[in-house]
Amino acid sequence: MVEALEGHVISMRPPRKLVLEGLLAWPSDAAVTAKDGKRCHDCLHPLCRPQFRLRLADRHAHYVLDLAVTSAKNLVALEEILRAQGLRLMDARLRLTVTDRGLCGEVAFERLP
Repeated sequence: MVEALEGHVISMRPPRKLVLEGLLAWPSDAAVTAKDGKRCHDCLHPLCRPQFRLRLADRHAHYVLDLAVTSAKNLVALEEILRAQGLRLMDARLRLTVTDRGLCGEVAFERLP
């Protein structure tokens, strides 16, 4: 089991996913239009989950993580701290760790020196 991931953010975007009866019903990679053509703004299904897709790379692998709200807030908080220091998130080397929250995990982000 991997205890942490380390690497640089190479991209971020805000997908949405509607999961019905345990199956992915309507994914939307850009949170604008679902793959079936339905516009997210028109649908606003109460079970649709906004997420944040993060691509992280190190020298050996690329990782794609769909972050739930609490994990996305952690990433945005780190980005704001870095911006206040005149730094960009994309330029920072990060360590990602997961805390078990029962049904799901929460990702924490730490800037490495």
